[in-house]
Amino acid sequence: MTELRAGAGVTVLNNVIMYAVGGFNSTITHNSVEAYTSSTLQWTSAAPMNYTRKIADIVAFNGLLNDSYKDLKSMEQYNPDTNTWSVDRIRAGLYTIHTRYSSN
Repeated sequence: MTELRAGAGVTVLNNVIMYAVGGFNSTITHNSVEAYTSSTLQWTSAAPMNYTRKIADIVAFNGLLNDSYKDLKSMEQYNPDTNTWSVDRIRAGLYTIHTRYSSN
């Protein structure tokens, strides 16, 4: 890993690449993303998220990374084929509503 971080979200995508997303250190909250490829034993940078994540909740699903950080009004999804993050405000709102009402 090239950046010291705690609280990063970590997941494996397609049984090949492990991603470390967001996190923080003593001076900064990260939006950076690093990918570890087991066949090369190398860390590389991926596209940064649109927002910083002090404690990132990342889930790999259907070949994409999904940020499930519920305290923001947006959620992000990473496509490794295009190396891009997209912001989904509608999905975040539905997630927030579901979380509030299903926990009561």
